[in-house]
Amino acid sequence: MTYEQSVEHYLECITAVSSGANHMCPECDPDNIDGDTFEQDYPDEGGFSWSHCEGCGSAFGGDRYAGHGLIDGELIHLQLCTDCLLYLVNGDEPEEPWFRSPEAARRARLDAEATEALACE
Repeated sequence: MTYEQSVEHYLECITAVSSGANHMCPECDPDNIDGDTFEQDYPDEGGFSWSHCEGCGSAFGGDRYAGHGLIDGELIHLQLCTDCLLYLVNGDEPEEPWFRSPEAARRARLDAEATEALACE
């Protein structure tokens, strides 16, 4: 599976994907402050996490950045890796081999097969 195929798979049901924090998102703005104050106070930088990337499915630890999209018109929060952030903003694909190891590629294939049952309606 190529990087682009993985992103298409993981973001298949999601429209209007964007990077960055959103003051309408309860995960980004639990205090529900107004937009201008939020823009000044919210740090626009990633933080290290072992959680998988919700854009490509990478299970490697690394920086995760806020992103958002819509499913059936409802805003959802995404945790995106650096590769996905650069891909969504600039169209830059990471260098191959994207998964870095055969074991990681096998895990990604299994995950993709397991989530096919959750296909968009």
